[in-house]
Amino acid sequence: MTALLFLAALAALVALAVAPLLLPWHHHVRWLVIANATSEPRGPVPRVDLHIDEVRVSEPSGDLLWITRQGKAPHRAMLAHPSEADIRWLESWAIAGTPLLQLAHRDGTISVHGPTYAVHGLRPAGDLTPAGLGDTIEEWLREISEASR
Repeated sequence: MTALLFLAALAALVALAVAPLLLPWHHHVRWLVIANATSEPRGPVPRVDLHIDEVRVSEPSGDLLWITRQGKAPHRAMLAHPSEADIRWLESWAIAGTPLLQLAHRDGTISVHGPTYAVHGLRPAGDLTPAGLGDTIEEWLREISEASR
């Protein structure tokens, strides 16, 4: 009987850990953003300080597109070396209004992740220098945190 209770408790814990991964994509994105924003780690793995947000893309044209955070003004982003697949995915996400997971990386770039594909190497277009190099990651992260308020 004790073994049965132990197995039932273990199954319940596994179900709670896996359940968010089984959610539809838009709920999955929101869960990841909220889970990252919590101040305390949940579970045995320490919390990693990621700068993530839920975004949508619009008006992709070549290497430029608009990225909109929920309830915030859109900002332009530039893709350094867009592949055909990157452009197709960005266009389909824009048409469908797919919520995307945006990650800010330490090198100053951002990536947007959809349900089955990710586009890497985006930089804020307004912050590009003539040489094509973006601002430092600290300035980009400060812009993200100010925009999310």
